[in-house]
Amino acid sequence: WIIENCLVNRGWEPSDNEDLFTLKWAEVKSHINYDNFNEGKQIVNHIPSSSCITTKAGLLNSLRSYFGSLQVAQGNDQSKGLSKFFPETYRLGDCRERERLLSAMGEKELWICKPTNCNQGKGIFLIKGKEGFLQYMEKRRKLTQNQKASTRIVQRYINNPLLLNGKKFDIRVFLLVGSTRPFNVFFHTGYLRLTVNQYDKSSDDLSIHLTNQYVQKKSANYLESKDDTVWSMKQFQDYLIKKGTWKGLD
Repeated sequence: WIIENCLVNRGWEPSDNEDLFTLKWAEVKSHINYDNFNEGKQIVNHIPSSSCITTKAGLLNSLRSYFGSLQVAQGNDQSKGLSKFFPETYRLGDCRERERLLSAMGEKELWICKPTNCNQGKGIFLIKGKEGFLQYMEKRRKLTQNQKASTRIVQRYINNPLLLNGKKFDIRVFLLVGSTRPFNVFFHTGYLRLTVNQYDKSSDDLSIHLTNQYVQKKSANYLESKDDTVWSMKQFQDYLIKKGTWKGLD
């Protein structure tokens, strides 16, 4: 509604024709018929095949492919390149990767299981060691007898994350791809998301482990602390200056 209202106020007219349009703004890209897309004369808000970087399994596959190609091109071992910035990750739907996951799991290690194509922290849960994983797989096996199981990945949990005032946080920035030919990108500095409660790796409370606002709103302390769960970049910069860790940007 917000997008439509902005465009109508600027003189654009709504259309009910699915194929005859100048701009189509769709919630999901499956609502866009790319076969009839008139490049150069029409605009849509989703790039085709973007799932290779916008889904968790797609991003994993793309990164593996990139480092594999890099290894072939440079002729040296790139097996550790991905692990420098990306947690150890396995695709749950691949039997060979499940076997490698079980071999890598310690008895009490913490892992995190995520659906590949969801947002807002939906469907994410923690797995504690091999026993917890095997219990989940048994539940999953019974579920798939009646319906298709969701595509998932399992990642080694980062037990010692960087904290802000003792809380987990992430930095959410925005890129708007204006066009792909020519490649035109707009950048927005974004903001920080923090958890309501202090980090405790032994806690089973997902709101301590996930920074998503959808998850934080379920916390009993959210209403009294919600203003502290979102920081602007200016707030973050001021915090770093106060701590004496801000080096500035070139």
